[in-house]
Amino acid sequence: MGYTIEISINLHKQRHRLDSLKQTIVEKLVQLGCETYYWFHEREDTEFKRGKSHTRNNYVGCVSFPPDQIDQASRYIGYIRQLNGVYLDCVYQDDIKPKLLYVSPFYMKKMTKDQRRVYKSNQRAQTLSSQEESLLINL
Repeated sequence: MGYTIEISINLHKQRHRLDSLKQTIVEKLVQLGCETYYWFHEREDTEFKRGKSHTRNNYVGCVSFPPDQIDQASRYIGYIRQLNGVYLDCVYQDDIKPKLLYVSPFYMKKMTKDQRRVYKSNQRAQTLSSQEESLLINL
């Protein structure tokens, strides 16, 4: 059981500096002692009215921290929030049943209506532990 943080980089805007941006993020991860991380591409085609379409092309990073390194995870969130062109998508506790702690507005739009309703009702009903509150202090 630990905490996973998902970030995204818009490749349409950051393609020219993706390698250096990824390298600085990975260096910070190593410095903070993250457990695991991996990267993948996310591509989504959206059709608008009158035959127009739009392609989203993101580079997504998933970073996991063990539960005893909550301070390092919080510092990583603060670091990501300072970077230009890097977006914090979601933060969740990865247990047998994952517990969403934070979802960005962009990520929320990608959820179905039922998923949004469940997330919002869970946010109102759940109480965060002191560890989870310290993790989300940089939001």
